[in-house]
Amino acid sequence: MQQAAETALQRGLRRWDRRRGFRRPSRNLVAEGIDPGAYKDPSWSSDPSTTDKLYTAVVMEVSRAGVTTRVGKDSIVLPATAFKWTERTTMEGVLKRGDIVYVRLSEDSKTKARTWVLDQLPVVQGRW
Repeated sequence: MQQAAETALQRGLRRWDRRRGFRRPSRNLVAEGIDPGAYKDPSWSSDPSTTDKLYTAVVMEVSRAGVTTRVGKDSIVLPATAFKWTERTTMEGVLKRGDIVYVRLSEDSKTKARTWVLDQLPVVQGRW
């Protein structure tokens, strides 16, 4: 029950935070002189296959078609539907190569189809 309560709280905080809009990433590897292709995040020790969990990702490419990110050795392509909540049709001019962003594996409750979506760490906290 503890785990279910924490999961529900985190889900609600992320949903509330997304309604306030997308915040630009605060960290860019290229600006820090780090090669995005060689970067290894400490959180990447786990397999990115758990749904409803935020994963740190590096933006590798931004185009009109979407955003290509990397989590560990996995390349994840985020089409426009993956960031629809930002109310943008493209992330060109918002994201750039080397930005650190967060992605989440989402699962449709009816079809069980899994898709990656752009997300962000909430700036709010909650207690249950």
